[in-house]
Amino acid sequence: MHWKDRLIENWQYRLLSLFLAFFCWYLVSGSEKVDTWLDIPLEFVDLPDNLVIRTGMRNRIQIRVRGASGIIRGLDAQRLAYKADLSSLRVGLNTVLLKQQNIPLNTSLEVMEISPPRLELDVDKIVSKTVPVRVDWKGEVPADFELKEVVVRPQEITLKGASSVLDAMKEVSTKPVDVPSKVSRIWETKLALSIPEELETNVADVVTSFVFTPKTKIMWVKLPVIVDQTSGFTVTISPTFVRLKLDIPLYFLREENWRDEIVPRVVPESFPRPGTREIPYKIFLPDDTVLLEAKPVKLEVTFTPKNSKESQ
Repeated sequence: MHWKDRLIENWQYRLLSLFLAFFCWYLVSGSEKVDTWLDIPLEFVDLPDNLVIRTGMRNRIQIRVRGASGIIRGLDAQRLAYKADLSSLRVGLNTVLLKQQNIPLNTSLEVMEISPPRLELDVDKIVSKTVPVRVDWKGEVPADFELKEVVVRPQEITLKGASSVLDAMKEVSTKPVDVPSKVSRIWETKLALSIPEELETNVADVVTSFVFTPKTKIMWVKLPVIVDQTSGFTVTISPTFVRLKLDIPLYFLREENWRDEIVPRVVPESFPRPGTREIPYKIFLPDDTVLLEAKPVKLEVTFTPKNSKESQ
């Protein structure tokens, strides 16, 4: 008999034997109970709008599932999620039990264990608070200058978050900044704020201005008075020197010929009259120098017509 004829001989029995063998294998292996751990997402629902969870929050939990190995192998953990109802939370420490019946599994599978079995949630009330901004800076003030003031805009910001955090906050500081040793009278920069991550604000940074003023020294200075002559007259004064009490910046005093920059001056009127009379004089000062007192306040100024002087 040809081998092909032997192969098809009693083919019904051969096929039935193959099916029975496969079925027996499935009964033995497919019905075997096995345990496995699954990592599933943890979802929170119905959290009151005025509450915030400070600690104890988790994104995922683990569950130990028991069932037939065939079903376990076909289980898609990505479609599973535990929904925790937080509608009954109150301010303070809350214990939320994780229950097996809240896991949407096939009835042929059984949840044996949940890790962790419960959540310890520290819950606080959400509040808002307005606090001043403080500039955190370091560095040396430029020589011969002093820091007059630090101006920050805005001066206050509003924070939102857990009441236990905000109650302890009296101010919010900027990120540390180093002030350069050489700056102009007003140095302006933009600074970020040091705000705890759990707090919210609509202000990302502030503009800060450092205002510097020169250090000064008060002293008396004796100087000659310069007289501007006018056509047709000879102008003479008495006295020819004045004493000035000045508040002078130190950086200016370090210049070699600083006295030459301070000028008391008599400027005659456009149409003077002959004779002698007391008139005030002008004082021209450099930047940042302040006149505190002058002696005398007025000078005797004599206007003599040039023709009459020549005739004499």
